[in-house]
Amino acid sequence: MRWVYLLTAVILLHAPSAIVAGEWASIPGAFQTANSWLRLGLVEQLVYVTGIIDGFTFASALEGDRSSLNWVPSCVTNMEAGQLRLMVRKEVGAKPAEWHTPMQLFVYRALLHGCPNGPKE
Repeated sequence: MRWVYLLTAVILLHAPSAIVAGEWASIPGAFQTANSWLRLGLVEQLVYVTGIIDGFTFASALEGDRSSLNWVPSCVTNMEAGQLRLMVRKEVGAKPAEWHTPMQLFVYRALLHGCPNGPKE
């Protein structure tokens, strides 16, 4: 669990300077694929999914009205982490042929399917 705090601190320390300087880092591949996410424990899956959704929400706040993610904050209002994890788990379970792809895609599609105010696929 300490690595989660350390990783969060490192990200938070570097994110503001990258945003202010107008620089963006490109990370090849993905931190987690569905294969690796499925091997995580329950709490780690919860934290990972909520972290991705927090990222989507933060992106919509940064981009304002022009964001294609403006629908995410209202979608997840009043949802609990367990509910979000199960929505994602259902999406992952429905597409085993894609388990080698980044988890962000599964989280996004789970929100698309679970949120009536989201964009249509």
